[in-house]
Amino acid sequence: MGTWGVGLFDNDLAADMRGDWEEALADRRSYDEAMKLLIDKYADDCADDEEDGPVFWFAIATLELDARGEVNDYSRDCALAAMDADLQRWRLEGSPEDSQDREQILTALAERLNRAKTVRYPL
Repeated sequence: MGTWGVGLFDNDLAADMRGDWEEALADRRSYDEAMKLLIDKYADDCADDEEDGPVFWFAIATLELDARGEVNDYSRDCALAAMDADLQRWRLEGSPEDSQDREQILTALAERLNRAKTVRYPL
């Protein structure tokens, strides 16, 4: 998958996930149905991938927050747990400026996740 920027949706995987999410909602699927679609389509391929795994969880958590104003506790925990590894990869592979920008983005996401109401609903 390609990455063209430091933003949470600046790569093919996250952009595809957001597109599928928006399409599912446009087709009048519920938030739960749209989330299940994303998990069914992408989770297995991302599970053990050190680059795509964090991107998957950041996208899932961000889409939940943006749509509902709350986040599943499991999604939140997975996204938070993936941040250190993702930032380490950016430090090794990216420019110093990009890694600093990515760190700011992940810090902002962590703050949102930690402030958000958490719920338990099936993923």
